[in-house]
Amino acid sequence: MDLALASLFALLPGPAQSDSRSSQPHGAAREFPEALAKYQVHPWEMLKFPEFRVPYRRAVGPTTLRWLSRLDGPANLNKTIQLPEGAFVLIDVCKPNACDSDRALILFRPQPATLWGLVLEGTSQRYLGNPPGSVRGSLKQRAAAN
Repeated sequence: MDLALASLFALLPGPAQSDSRSSQPHGAAREFPEALAKYQVHPWEMLKFPEFRVPYRRAVGPTTLRWLSRLDGPANLNKTIQLPEGAFVLIDVCKPNACDSDRALILFRPQPATLWGLVLEGTSQRYLGNPPGSVRGSLKQRAAAN
């Protein structure tokens, strides 16, 4: 590298300093933390993880909704969100050909084991687990936004 080019690079600013405080609002999607990286999969792939499958089956209970029991409806890769309660995997899946009315939003974290969700079926809704009020609000807000 010649001296002129080296001098030019020396004048360029270095990488931005990261601030330890997050500028993202609570509930905003974010990069997967290392501890949750293996859950960056499609919803149906979550069922291969016993730490998810067991509490999920317990929370959903017996259902005739195939898309809900198999999590095999249209979906993107899972995301993570940060809530006051901590970092969660966000699983967002819907019923094939009915995404505008039948959808599930599920929050999961392996440690401490937590699974909460909101299932929308037409005009009815039900919660999975017993999410605190703030989490219920976040789930409803996210469902309304999409």
